[in-house]
Amino acid sequence: MEFEFKAVDKKNIKLPCICTVYLPGVLAFRANLKAELFPPNKCAELEFLPIGVCGEQWLLMNCLKTVRLFDEEKSQVMRGLNGDIFMVLKLHITDPAATDCEMFTLAESNRTQLFVRSSFKARVDKLRLTGISFQHIGQVV
Repeated sequence: MEFEFKAVDKKNIKLPCICTVYLPGVLAFRANLKAELFPPNKCAELEFLPIGVCGEQWLLMNCLKTVRLFDEEKSQVMRGLNGDIFMVLKLHITDPAATDCEMFTLAESNRTQLFVRSSFKARVDKLRLTGISFQHIGQVV
């Protein structure tokens, strides 16, 4: 599958190293970064799919890990009419399943938000990867 980046303005924008795409629970990144970004034993519930971006090999990382338990009173989530979560502003995870994986989505959500632990963010920062930003929204207890 071929992906293409398009600039929304007329500025010359460099190709990112890692980014989100318009697919729920997915990150795209340069294939040569896989070993550094996703060391073995960090999470078994990740799927890696090859894609091409401007003639380069990239991977789509699909997060299959979901967590169910969170403290609704300490969290701030927005639900649709059907009860599914469509936006998370603050999250207080109490699910023990979240402690064995660096990234996950919420089981009751539309999976558009991908949650990562600080250890993953630290690797992205250490590698000085461009194209993605993180927002602190909660904790895993």
